[in-house]
Amino acid sequence: ATLDNNDKQIINDYVVKYTSNLCSKQISFVINSVNFYISSYISVYQNIDINKNTYIDINNNTITDGTIYVNALQNTKQNITNQINLLINHLSADCSSYTITRSIAADKSAASITGKILVNKQANNTCADLQNKSLLLSKYATINSCPELDIYNQDVICSHGASIGHLDQDALFYMQARGINIKLAKKLLLQAFIEPIIKHIKYQQIIN
Repeated sequence: ATLDNNDKQIINDYVVKYTSNLCSKQISFVINSVNFYISSYISVYQNIDINKNTYIDINNNTITDGTIYVNALQNTKQNITNQINLLINHLSADCSSYTITRSIAADKSAASITGKILVNKQANNTCADLQNKSLLLSKYATINSCPELDIYNQDVICSHGASIGHLDQDALFYMQARGINIKLAKKLLLQAFIEPIIKHIKYQQIIN
C-alpha cells in the first residue's frame, strides 16, 4: 500500500487501523509524507496471531521544517514469529524524525524489529532519533532488535539505541508489598512500558 496525504490525522488513524486488521503473512507500506509543515504521528500496532513480516518505508520529503513521530508496537505470544522492518528515509533538508518502538514477546514466540534511518546527501540539517526497547516475558521467548544509521551528510544530528530486558522484579516486589497482586502488578508495568506508543492511538478498541 502507498499512502500520500497532507493531513496528519488521516495518515495516523489509517495506518493504525489498517495494520491491525490485515491477515496476510507479509505487509508492505510506503508512506510518503509530503508537504508536512507541522508535526505528524504515524503509529503501527500489531497484536500477532500469525507468523508475519511487515515492511514500512516512510519517506520524509517535507518541504520545510517537518517533523515525523513514528511509533511501533508488536506483541507476540505462543509460537508466533514476527518481524517489523522500518525505514525512515530523509530526502529533504531541515526535517526531523523521532522513532519509538516497543516489542513484547511471551511463551515461545520470537519478535524482531529492524529500524533504519537513512539520511540522503541533500538532507542537510537533519535531526533523527531511533529508540528500540523490548521486553521478554518468558525464558523461552526471543527478541532481536537492530537499529541502524545510514548517513550520507555531515550536517546532521542522529542517534539510535536498543535495549532488551525483563519485568523489573524489584518493582513487582514493591507493589506486592503494598497489597497489589502479582497479576495486576505485571499489567501495570506492561502498561507503563507501552504508554509512549498507545498514547497516540485514538482507536479505543485497539488500545483495549
